Amino acid sequence: MKKSKKKVSRKKTTGMRKEYDFSKAGRGAVVEGDSVKLPITIRLDGAIIDYFREKAENSGGGQGYQTLINEALKEYIQGARIETLLLSDDFAEKLSRSLKKKDLAS
Repeated sequence: MKKSKKKVSRKKTTGMRKEYDFSKAGRGAVVEGDSVKLPITIRLDGAIIDYFREKAENSGGGQGYQTLINEALKEYIQGARIETLLLSDDFAEKLSRSLKKKDLAS
């Protein structure tokens, strides 16, 4: 038994114009390097997703749950940097010198 071939109608397209008018075009947003969000696949516990989804819903829909997860990670990193700074020998030495100078000035 032969399969019948269906005819596909093909509309003629005009193709590209030789010239386009961009006089009323606007410039798009300029994307900075660090503000670009990259799509990734990550596996998180269901409880974590539920927490951030609920938090997003309770916030009135201003931010999505993925944005809240991103901000939580940023806060964690900033806290870790501050902790690292406070625990560094260099910082402790500078702080000690600064406090000694204040005591001498008093």
